Amino acid sequence: MSHLNLPTDHSMTSRFGPKFVVLLLVFAALGVPINDLLRYSALIVSAVIIFTGRVSLKPGYWLAACAIVGVAIAGKIALHTEPIEEGHNIFLSTA
Repeated sequence: MSHLNLPTDHSMTSRFGPKFVVLLLVFAALGVPINDLLRYSALIVSAVIIFTGRVSLKPGYWLAACAIVGVAIAGKIALHTEPIEEGHNIFLSTA
């Protein structure tokens, strides 16, 4: 039975909690609502990759991921454009 004792890597985990947090980061980066095919596909592919793989618990990686998501959210806010309403074919800025 000693051949079944595999070395454990404490910097990686297959637990549900960290994987759920990573999925929340993906959800935050994609923005709400997710109602187009591109973002929905990105969410599904990300979920499959996250829940079939292992998530690192190294603090540096988590800090980098949170920074990237923060930049993505700030970029969406800074570059926000007015949506074109259905049936209209021109874009008029309100500013």
